[in-house]
Amino acid sequence: MSTSAIMNLGADQMANQFVVSFPGGIPGGGNKDAVSMRVMGAFTIPNITYDTYDIDYRGLKVTQVSTKEATDKSFTLELRLDQQWEVFDGLKNWLDMVFDPETHIGLPTDAIRTTAIIQAYGRNDEIVKTISFKGVVIKSLQVSPFDPGSSEPSIVTAEFAFFNMFFE
Repeated sequence: MSTSAIMNLGADQMANQFVVSFPGGIPGGGNKDAVSMRVMGAFTIPNITYDTYDIDYRGLKVTQVSTKEATDKSFTLELRLDQQWEVFDGLKNWLDMVFDPETHIGLPTDAIRTTAIIQAYGRNDEIVKTISFKGVVIKSLQVSPFDPGSSEPSIVTAEFAFFNMFFE
């Protein structure tokens, strides 16, 4: 075994920091930089999954992978408010563009979808992986319970749907 292979065994322990950005902006004019700076917690990459089907032949069962994608096309971000309700207001405005409960109107797809990029950083702040989500739209928004006895900030949980995800 090579020395370089052994030296790289623990090299990923510092490569867990990430940045979220919306290069095309947030539909409805939300502050994309404020959203990016307030992301907290872990980010879970959606599973890449394909449907399967079985072929039975003379008592033998063979499972095949089909070409039909079964990936759950959504991801979640947690955002710290820190009394910066403009972050919530921008995301709520975007959600109202998807479907406004007062007017019962939703805007066309091209007006409510954008691109989101997740960039993972290595130990020397170099980008080690970029994940691009195309056709992103907000689908739910939740604020954590208000707790007068807590010193922790309120948390907004936003769930997004997307068309496709690409790894670079």
